Amino acid sequence: MRQSNLQRWTFIGMLALLSAVFFASAISKIIDPQLFVRDISYYRLLPETSLNILALWLIMLELVIAAALWISPWREAAAWLYAALMAIFVVMIAIAMLRGLDISCGCFGANSQQVGWPKILENGLLLILAVRVAMISRIESSVQNSETINK
Repeated sequence: MRQSNLQRWTFIGMLALLSAVFFASAISKIIDPQLFVRDISYYRLLPETSLNILALWLIMLELVIAAALWISPWREAAAWLYAALMAIFVVMIAIAMLRGLDISCGCFGANSQQVGWPKILENGLLLILAVRVAMISRIESSVQNSETINK
């Protein structure tokens, strides 16, 4: 299955957007990790003792996913992980909203938005985009495998 130039550039644009968001998010958290830990604590979902390790894990995961989106054999898995994180973030924001918390989402360090419907919409759209990348990657991988078998 051959893609048109428009389809290929659209796919590259989706990869660029997804990876740029996670890369920028991770870098902003690296710049001020204590702010990120404090932002996570405001959600009041996890024990305080787990927040530092969670923050470190999440920063590293965002960096790995941002890079893995560009590596063809890892792209599908990275996109599914991206979508899973976005789903988790949407749920966390929704819980914060239901609790009436007026807190920063913690996504981009000092430049983070407040939790609310715009953030849920943004993360929801990123989730959909990540699922689309995963699906396209699955199709491309299947086509490549069948072409290899047919040779």
